Amino acid sequence: MNTAGFAKLLIAADAEVAVWFARGIEANRNYPLLHFGYAAALALLGRLDEAQVAAKTGLALDPGVTIRHMKGVSVSGEATFVAGIKRFVKRMHIAGVPEG
Repeated sequence: MNTAGFAKLLIAADAEVAVWFARGIEANRNYPLLHFGYAAALALLGRLDEAQVAAKTGLALDPGVTIRHMKGVSVSGEATFVAGIKRFVKRMHIAGVPEG
């Protein structure tokens, strides 16, 4: 569900992103990356208060996550992937993840 959520995020299938991350959280509430993905998805949908709650939940599970940490994730130079990561990082910032 995490992989599906990030795949939808990367291709800008915004209506589906939050659904996949919410399903993942239902399956495993202790996996921080799901909460960060959900926060980004909610920010994409303009649900900023909920996005901030999701980011805080992710940070409670993994307080070391920062925007700088997320920017460092680059396993592909493919243009769609790079653009998707930039969208993700921008939404994480909006959701309240610290710059670090």
